[in-house]
Amino acid sequence: MLQRLSNVSVKLIRYCSSKPSAVPLRSKKPKSKSATVRSFDDMKPVRVIGGKGGDGCVSFLQLYANDKAGPDGGDGGNGGHVIFLASRNVASLNHITPELKGLPGEKGY
Repeated sequence: MLQRLSNVSVKLIRYCSSKPSAVPLRSKKPKSKSATVRSFDDMKPVRVIGGKGGDGCVSFLQLYANDKAGPDGGDGGNGGHVIFLASRNVASLNHITPELKGLPGEKGY
């Protein structure tokens, strides 16, 4: 009697495994035929601020032979520039921040 149960279960497994793979109930949703709407900006107001110049150094020259030597401190560096470059690869100006600042200048020595 145990052999019959094992034979039945083996046949059932074979029967289940011979079925074709699962089929979806509905087909995949087709892609939309209309174009997706994207916002396009070809003009954008931007506030541009050049970089602050570097701080100068206040220093006086001290020489053994000349007690009253003049100042010798260095001037600070120029502030950074903000430059716009046109490109054909840019589709829209949405990614530009509303305020652009240049880098500060170096300190004088």
